[in-house]
Amino acid sequence: MIVSCMVCGTEFLTNISRVKHGRGKFCSNRCQTTLLNANRSERTKKQFWTRIATGSPDECWPWLGYKNAKGYGQTAWMGKVLLAHRVALSLSDGDWDSPLLVCHACDFPACCNPAHLWRGTVGDNTRDMVAKGRQIHERAKGEKTGAAKLTEDAVRDIRTSDLGRVQLAEKYGVTKNYINHIRSGRYSWRHIL
Repeated sequence: MIVSCMVCGTEFLTNISRVKHGRGKFCSNRCQTTLLNANRSERTKKQFWTRIATGSPDECWPWLGYKNAKGYGQTAWMGKVLLAHRVALSLSDGDWDSPLLVCHACDFPACCNPAHLWRGTVGDNTRDMVAKGRQIHERAKGEKTGAAKLTEDAVRDIRTSDLGRVQLAEKYGVTKNYINHIRSGRYSWRHIL
């Protein structure tokens, strides 16, 4: 019996009993696999969107699944672990190969609303962060680090003292080399004049 392949339309010869039993619909294993993968992909897309609390187009759509330490949703997608907001935008715009970051206009890491997402470089994302005042503030320095053995007043005293480095090291409970570092302005305490 001659039938047409369900995927590519090629006519091929098959056994009538295969057609009766629901087989014999594909000209090759490749065409059968293509159809199965397409169906699997559609199921996967539907499953993905069920893990997002969708709302109106202007609201954030939070990821309901696993979130990493920074609050970004993560999901298994086609054999890889990807950030959920990246998958959401790629499903929306079809651009799976973009090397650009997927950035949030709403600044909510778990948001997967494609209307809140945009593609940009690291520099674009950093400029957006600074413009919105979300940058990490300056690192703690000096006695504010929590591990400091000296105070800022002690550092000023070390820099202006006529004592030698051995006496200063004993006085403040630090090493001679550390006294040298403080006096030369290298490494720590550079912010103290």
